[in-house]
Amino acid sequence: MRSNRPGRLTTLVAMAPLATLATLAAVAALLLSLAACGPGVGGTGTGAEPELSRFGASAAPLCGSEVAGLLSCPPAGTAAALEAGTAEVLFSDSTLRMLATLSRNRLEFSAPCSGLRFVGDWGRVGSQSPRFYGFVESTGSSGLAIAELQAVASGLSLRISDDTGRLLFGPVLLNKVTAPRLAGCG
Repeated sequence: MRSNRPGRLTTLVAMAPLATLATLAAVAALLLSLAACGPGVGGTGTGAEPELSRFGASAAPLCGSEVAGLLSCPPAGTAAALEAGTAEVLFSDSTLRMLATLSRNRLEFSAPCSGLRFVGDWGRVGSQSPRFYGFVESTGSSGLAIAELQAVASGLSLRISDDTGRLLFGPVLLNKVTAPRLAGCG
């Protein structure tokens, strides 16, 4: 037969001051929000930072690429300086609705009006041309992706594909900018 006595948890809750309950609720909410991010905090929101190894790629120096002339690379010298990558350089489309940030050997690209964000590191798989390997987020979904950059007469051409090669975005022409203010989507 079941007792009408309150359970142990009910007794503890009844005895706890209201401030303690609020604190416990806040801590629980914080832990749940951090758990949604996966390992680490911040980054792409996919729970992990880009890892070249997921693609079977190895790191390559962005400042040794065909786009190096458009970047802010250290002067020719030691291999360590070359491997450190570029100082931060910004590129945007002509309508200022997209922004690409190249820093060190990483690309962060966002096209808010298209609901797309990419973060990846420059690397190479075997004898293939180097490219950025990382993650893409697009209107609620995310996954592994590859971004290819090409130097063109007036800037950079960017295209983003999923890890099977299916085109997700681009190609789009990006020009070097300083401190852009992105335009609205309207």
